[in-house]
Amino acid sequence: MVNYVDEDEDNRKIIQVKVMVDPGNPHAVYGTTTGNVVNDDGSLAPEMGVSSALFKNYNFDSSKMSETYPDGTVEQGESDGRFELIRNTEAGATYTIQLTHKITPGEANATQTINYVYADGSPASKSTTTSVPFTIQTDEVLKAAGQDTYTKKRWYSPAASHLYKHE
Repeated sequence: MVNYVDEDEDNRKIIQVKVMVDPGNPHAVYGTTTGNVVNDDGSLAPEMGVSSALFKNYNFDSSKMSETYPDGTVEQGESDGRFELIRNTEAGATYTIQLTHKITPGEANATQTINYVYADGSPASKSTTTSVPFTIQTDEVLKAAGQDTYTKKRWYSPAASHLYKHE
């Protein structure tokens, strides 16, 4: 079995794939286009391989693979840079590949308008508008899941604090 887990979410299992055993060749190169996806109920999906669309929001790091054998032995996995190299398909090992979320940098602006008014609501002075540019980082996995990918914070300028209406 090959388990893909999300390292950024406490190694939550993303998907599990059963590697097909070739009795004539116990050593195999496993890639995302081979093997059957294992459904949550343990049955095998009819299609072969894992959709590459599933991984478009994840980073693959070949150093974050491990092999766990039935006796509990854990070894560092091997890769050719893209694929897991399976030493012996008949050994009953479970292969774990840790994926991390892709982060996309970007820029945005926050704009603040201050309207100066007297207690009776009449204008006291001309309104002022301030824009502040900032950088953002979008977590592509969370974005694809429809979750907020940033922390919302209120912008505050200590230099302009005397301009706010105080009661």
